[in-house]
Amino acid sequence: MATFSQNYSSPSDQAVRDKNSVSANTTGPNAPANADPTSYRNKFVSELKKNPPSRELYSQVFSAKDAEDTQHKIDGLNDQPNFINKGDQALAKDFVSKYAEGVKRALLPEDEAINQQTIAAYQAKQPGQGIGGPAVNASSIIKFAGASGTQLS
Repeated sequence: MATFSQNYSSPSDQAVRDKNSVSANTTGPNAPANADPTSYRNKFVSELKKNPPSRELYSQVFSAKDAEDTQHKIDGLNDQPNFINKGDQALAKDFVSKYAEGVKRALLPEDEAINQQTIAAYQAKQPGQGIGGPAVNASSIIKFAGASGTQLS
């Protein structure tokens, strides 16, 4: 059986073919290209000079404390909206009640409806937790609302 043909016209495709770094060693907080005085010879690296500075990117990301605080907020969510703006709150409550009515009328199958039980799967879990096997992907675990189509009563 013949191997898959590959178009090697782009630099990233050529890097994959030659088993080189696609990013030209420019990623990470201690990117090798930042320490190599000859890295400017690589066209990809030289083009990066046109981008805004990003050396502080890794120190500016959310801290573990910020992540923990955000997770606590997610864990505290329930099936009721909590907007600060009264107009937004009224619209959200109206939407939630109409959504629940639509589920009751079987416009959306109950097992695909978004509710407190389905949201609980995302609370107090790390991103991607439970998604790791080679035969498992997110779409096989998460039942997206409306995945089976709409049903008219």
